Amino acid sequence: SLIVFAGIVFVAMLGAAWLVLRIGSQWFANRQNQSAASAKTNLEEMFIFTDADRIMAINILVLILLPVAAWVLTGNLIMVGACVVTAFIAPRYVLRYIAQRRLRLFEQQLPDAVLMITGALRAGASLPVALDSVASEGKEPISQEFELMLREMRLGLDMGVALERLEKRVPLTDLALVTAGMALSREVGAN
Repeated sequence: SLIVFAGIVFVAMLGAAWLVLRIGSQWFANRQNQSAASAKTNLEEMFIFTDADRIMAINILVLILLPVAAWVLTGNLIMVGACVVTAFIAPRYVLRYIAQRRLRLFEQQLPDAVLMITGALRAGASLPVALDSVASEGKEPISQEFELMLREMRLGLDMGVALERLEKRVPLTDLALVTAGMALSREVGAN
């Protein structure tokens, strides 16, 4: 009777463990796919193009290697657990850091771009030609954003809408002021 009860408990625990592993692996796979797709979208917004499968492979590799390295170097299970948590959380913070760095760089390049546009307008060029000079002669990321805006305009998008999209992609107050000035210049002919 005790052996039968122990067998039933063992089978129940085995089934529960299987169920937890099954649900956990599905959750992990879904989370990794969502994280990879989100990271791919975020990176594409920053003009960094890569495959979602590659991002997922890097995430899994970090999730495996970081705890193993912590175990080999320290032999401490608490440190291994901290590394597992870090491996889950770190990709979001890394992407956020890259995006913030890109925004800071854009903000640093904006005064030079405004000077280029102003110089071109004073020389008699039209606003699209002045914007093209920033796209072709500027450095990344400002050249990329202005090139994308010009491509949208070449495909028939109204300049006002293209400027609004630029503001959404690059949420900076200084850029909002510049784009408002460009929209005003386009509408009323101001300089």
